[in-house]
Amino acid sequence: MAVNVFSTSATTENLSRHDMLNWVNDCLQSNFVKVEELCTGAAYCQFIDMLFPGSVMLKKIKFNTNLEHEYINNFKILQYAFKRLQIVPVDKLIKGKFQDNFEFLQDGFAAPEDVEDVPPPPEEEEY
Repeated sequence: MAVNVFSTSATTENLSRHDMLNWVNDCLQSNFVKVEELCTGAAYCQFIDMLFPGSVMLKKIKFNTNLEHEYINNFKILQYAFKRLQIVPVDKLIKGKFQDNFEFLQDGFAAPEDVEDVPPPPEEEEY
C-alpha cells in the first residue's frame, strides 16, 4: 500500500504527454494513444488499486468500452475508492478533456499524507 504519497513542484518532472502515456502503457501493459482515452476511468481504477491494493473492485470495471454510461459506472467505483481514501473528485476526469486528465497524471495521484490502511470494499456493496 502507498503511504505518504504526495507531489510537489520539487518532486515532479515536466514530462511530455508522450512520456506520460508511455509510463501508463508500461505500468498497465496497455495501448493508450491519447491522454483523452483515459476518460473511461479503467486506468485510474487500476492505478489506485496498485497504490492501495483492494481499494477498487476491479472485477466491476468495464474495460475496452466506448460507452459513456459505462465510463460513469467506472468513475462511480473510482469515486467510491477516492472518497474512502480521501483523494480528489472525478467530475472533471470523466469529461475526456486532455488538460484535466494530463494534470491528474502529472500530480501522480496525489493523496493525503495521513492515509492509513484502508479495508477493502465489501463484496456486495453497490456503487
